[in-house]
Amino acid sequence: MGLMYEDVVVISQAEKPGDCTVITVNCPDKTGLGCDLCRIILLFGLSISRGDLSKDGKWCYLVFWVVGKPTTRWSLLKNRLLEVCPSYFSTSRIYSYRLENQQQPKPPDVFLLKFWCFQDRKGLLHDVTEVLCELELTIKRVKVSTTPDGRVMDLFFITDTRELLHTRKRREETIHHLEAVLGNTLISCEIELPGPEITACCHGSSFLPSAITKEMFSLELPAEQPNGFLASAPVSIAVDNSFSPSHTLIQILGQDHKGLIYDMMRTLKDYNTQVSYGRFFAKPRGNCEVDLFIMQADGKKIVDPSKQDALCSRLRMELLRPLRVAVVNRGPDAELLVANPVELSGRGRPLVFYDITLALKILSISIFSVEIGRYMIHDREWEVYRILLDEADGNLEPRNKIEDLAPISTLKYIQNTNFITSFSSSFRRTRRARKAFVSQKPTPPSIHPPTVRRPSDWAPPRNGSVSDSPNSASTSRSGADIELELFLELLPSRMRRELCMHRELGDLIEVVMDLGRKPLARFPSGDWVISEQIVKHEDLKHAISKVGDFSDDNRSGIDRSLHRISAIRNRKMQVIGLTCRVGRAVAGSAEIICDLVEGGGSILVIGPPGVGKTTLIREIARMLADDHMKRVVIVDTSNEIGGDGDVPHSGIGRARRMQVPNVNMQHSVMIEAVENHMPETIIIDEIGTELEALAASTIAQRGVQLVGTAHGMTIDNIVKNPSLQILVGGIESVTLGDEEAKKRKVQKTILERKGPPTFTCAVEMISRTECRVHHRLDATVDAILAGKLPLFEVRQMDAEHHEPLKVTPILRGSYPEESELTINEDKSAEMESDEDSEDEDYASNQFKNRSIKRSVRKPSPPVCVYTYRILEADLLQVAKVMGLEDEIDVTDDIGTADAILASSSEMKQNPWIRGVAKFHQLPVFVIKSNTMAQMVKAVRMILGMESFGTISKLPNKSTSDIEIEDDAPKRKPTLEEIDALEEVRLAIEYIVIPGGEAVELLPRRSEIVARQLELVESYQLAAENSGTELNPRLQILPLRLNKNKKSFSNSSKSGSTSPKETLGKSLTSSDAGTSFTRLPFLPE
Repeated sequence: MGLMYEDVVVISQAEKPGDCTVITVNCPDKTGLGCDLCRIILLFGLSISRGDLSKDGKWCYLVFWVVGKPTTRWSLLKNRLLEVCPSYFSTSRIYSYRLENQQQPKPPDVFLLKFWCFQDRKGLLHDVTEVLCELELTIKRVKVSTTPDGRVMDLFFITDTRELLHTRKRREETIHHLEAVLGNTLISCEIELPGPEITACCHGSSFLPSAITKEMFSLELPAEQPNGFLASAPVSIAVDNSFSPSHTLIQILGQDHKGLIYDMMRTLKDYNTQVSYGRFFAKPRGNCEVDLFIMQADGKKIVDPSKQDALCSRLRMELLRPLRVAVVNRGPDAELLVANPVELSGRGRPLVFYDITLALKILSISIFSVEIGRYMIHDREWEVYRILLDEADGNLEPRNKIEDLAPISTLKYIQNTNFITSFSSSFRRTRRARKAFVSQKPTPPSIHPPTVRRPSDWAPPRNGSVSDSPNSASTSRSGADIELELFLELLPSRMRRELCMHRELGDLIEVVMDLGRKPLARFPSGDWVISEQIVKHEDLKHAISKVGDFSDDNRSGIDRSLHRISAIRNRKMQVIGLTCRVGRAVAGSAEIICDLVEGGGSILVIGPPGVGKTTLIREIARMLADDHMKRVVIVDTSNEIGGDGDVPHSGIGRARRMQVPNVNMQHSVMIEAVENHMPETIIIDEIGTELEALAASTIAQRGVQLVGTAHGMTIDNIVKNPSLQILVGGIESVTLGDEEAKKRKVQKTILERKGPPTFTCAVEMISRTECRVHHRLDATVDAILAGKLPLFEVRQMDAEHHEPLKVTPILRGSYPEESELTINEDKSAEMESDEDSEDEDYASNQFKNRSIKRSVRKPSPPVCVYTYRILEADLLQVAKVMGLEDEIDVTDDIGTADAILASSSEMKQNPWIRGVAKFHQLPVFVIKSNTMAQMVKAVRMILGMESFGTISKLPNKSTSDIEIEDDAPKRKPTLEEIDALEEVRLAIEYIVIPGGEAVELLPRRSEIVARQLELVESYQLAAENSGTELNPRLQILPLRLNKNKKSFSNSSKSGSTSPKETLGKSLTSSDAGTSFTRLPFLPE
């Protein structure tokens, strides 16, 4: 072949698991070189995530980014790639071609491999095929059979790529590998040259069913797709001749699958089309883009529209159906036909039979017989696999579940064919009975034809560097599949094979391996024994060799993945057990608390181990960094948030990650993050010690948003934890005075919160899809210390789409076993000041659909008022002065209240009170200040003695506003009027009401005296004129106003209404049938 230069093929292996290996080929050009290289890469089981190709007419430069395996033999791959590169020799560093005699190579010798064993037929053929593929042995024909006594006898006609099978060493190596797989079930195994009589009897039928030949081997897609054809991977191809005078640009947009680049290169090779420049991109979610500058063999671009259409149609057919698959009935059985197109050079897609046996093994379908042959159909050679299925066991999975059971990396090309639905649409034929089953075809997704992109829109080359996003490293495999494969590499081969057969592999939680015990896999449905063989020291050593070093807390991980490996050691510090936990970045898991994240407050996440706290804060970090563009720093002590290794996982987005060298230094790293890196948000996982809690409190005092987790079922557990009490403000014992204790109706020694909590709100994780939200952590802690029921919301989320389903404000205890508050009465509608459209619609619906049905406990119960940040003594004193002490009462239980009275300033700072009012359907009355006049006005409106004011309709709103007319004058009062009214207020509030004495005011003008009289009457007090006509003045009497007293007594004597009913009628009378959006502000 001539002298090979050392830089023809260069392989730069990945430094870390999950990274791409870069393969560079620099050699003279030849037709079909890219196809040959891609076929060899596919033969070694590698996936190409990105590719660049350029030629200058003589030399070719190719770069492939491939996703390898730990078992990949890179040196052998390099030798195989060198074999297909054109030969040349070097003289003083000047390269020239050496003409070769193009002679047809001698076909390799065919050997017969025959073995007998006792083993279940399911999966046996795949296990043997896997061994043969690893040894570079090509299967030409297969004859399988099972004797009546259960023995398996299989004949494999194989060829050796290395051409060494005639040697004794090569044969013993093959037999040794088969014995390692089949174990004690192997009876005998032999490899020999077959005789002519054996070769003749093992030839299968030389014809194919004519009914499927036309459809199966068509070179173009039919005008109407058959029912069994899946359009789950549409392909769009655009052709443009405007970019280059001698090249045609072809742009392909579609879904990636195994061997996609090989299918394109094979088609172009068959059309004798040269590729001068090409680039392949793999995008997230399995999509890909391909740009190719091509020309014909004569060096001209493709101008003829008919040639363009023919090439595009052929490319589309080869990309959508790289393998032709059909299921036919062969007597009482079902036969699977898989056709692999063969290149003009005589080679076809590698590892097809390996992939077929793997698919049937996953589906638990046994193989009765196999025939492999080549046929010339439509002037093209096809390699056809005829597999007769043995369905006698009757315990088969539905065929339409193949997408859920088969690995994407193995059967992606089968998903793009009619393999799935043809199975489900045909009859399942068994030797015992005939059963039919039906499959529902999924709705094919739509894809828009791509527009031709300009060269300025292309991504520039990275000089051999890998894409920044790890997701770009996956072509037919998603990032989750790649990480799951990295996790499975920890297990020994025997455990890995059994675990891959489990139908819930995608939901795997963790794998437990303890020395001397059976390995366990934990799924949401329960624990599952992986293997009946116990775990040995070799198994633990194998897993430890795949991970990094264990830290002081006996934790480790896999580089650039989220998996966590925890060790159990004996007294000699030897590892005797491993807990291998699967880590996943779940996008959208933080949507359930997106309002808290957007609010900018500090969030404390509480929950038991394994409930999803780390997954939640990882998504919160990504949302804050990517969506809200904040400077986020993660203090990752155990590398669970950002994954193991120096480069963090893509699940944290743009957030930065600080690792902790020692678990005891977490608090120091937290302070260092604030002092050195100027973050806006700090993410902390597992705050567990007092030093860490103190550091979190220090960070919160510096104005940095905190998001952290702590172990505990509820906030009550944090309050009772001495090390973490500072997170909720700290707890201290306080001794009250006699009057204060009597006023609070508590003991003299109580527990109170020492200071403000570190976090503003808290989230209690009940499960991965349900949580309890405490909007005000300080109020929750105060309620717990006072023995009251805290307020929280219960939120639920759809597990599949990660969308919030339900948000329910609830007032109940923190413990699930405590009795819940029962509401037996339908409350009247609320009145609120929030102008938000959601609140308006809610108020409107409540007023329109309201029905007052009350259960009367006693003849005339008083109206119960829940006061928020208003002294109860003030309200009761005003009611006593007004003579309404029997008609109104104050309650501490909002569940039994009939109305809520709050101050305006508190309502603005604590809008959550409106949510409570909505849930209990209570009216909310808001006063601007705690003056006597405001309190009087509030009592009158609560009892229905005064209307809420006029209702003005808004033209563009479905709701209406009730405007409360203020007692203040419409015009601006003069200084004399203000002085006169202030004199009245002081006299009433400091002399008349407290002391019960009459007060005579100064003489004023008649207009001012009239204003003074209105103010006195608003206090429900009587007054008389004690002056003359020229010098009028008022005398305020410590008596209630006779007119109002009489009117109220008359209404109470009627017996038809009670104060509670008066409140309800005041809300529903006259124009109160529609809603309003503003709360009633009481006038000064």
